[in-house]
Amino acid sequence: MKTFKLILILFTIFVFSTLSYSYEKIENPDKSYICIPNEIDENEIKILVLFHGYVDNTNNLNYKKYNDMNFEKEESNWKFKVNKENFFVVGFDLDYKSICSETADDILHNRIKKKIDEIHLEYKPLVLKVYVGGTQYGGAMALYFNLKYDTFDACLCMNGAEILPVAKKYIHNAKNKNFYFYHGAKNKFISISKLNTVAKKLKKEGAYVYAKTYPDISHSLTSTVYSDAINKLLKDKK
Repeated sequence: MKTFKLILILFTIFVFSTLSYSYEKIENPDKSYICIPNEIDENEIKILVLFHGYVDNTNNLNYKKYNDMNFEKEESNWKFKVNKENFFVVGFDLDYKSICSETADDILHNRIKKKIDEIHLEYKPLVLKVYVGGTQYGGAMALYFNLKYDTFDACLCMNGAEILPVAKKYIHNAKNKNFYFYHGAKNKFISISKLNTVAKKLKKEGAYVYAKTYPDISHSLTSTVYSDAINKLLKDKK
């Protein structure tokens, strides 16, 4: 009986702790999303813009076969930690076959800016911090958008250390920008050597680069890795 009561107490604690970090997710007709944390510090608003990845059977990030993932799958990787730390999350369900052109990317960036402006106008914080992140191909997209645009305070690139062809001409924009890489050493799609090459190129252009590798992790990252990313970002106060 005592064992049952203990299990019940532990289960109750787990449920309430989970619920306390279950933020409000608003899905809009245009397949855009804003996730609102339970606690909002109007002195400082933190926003994480997420790019989701997608899966295919090739061995290259310049994919020709598409099997799109979506924002919800990407957001599930981050949601416990970012809500615990009071981040807003912004994202979209994207069709990667129709972006990565100059015009389409500018349109997407304008959509991102609109969501950021909506949050800014609603809460009027003294400080607004905006980050961009993603996993796998989403990480490569986050890197690209951090290079091309001056909207973001830092980029969180999760197993996606790839400078896409469309991003190469913006490499010189890396100066004074912040890039964080979290990478599984057993990743067969992007090697540690590729990660090191990308990091070296960004540093050469004057970027701040932090990279952490996990020896026993391959393409799929654990929740601990996402927690590490947010903890390091907050510690660095970027």
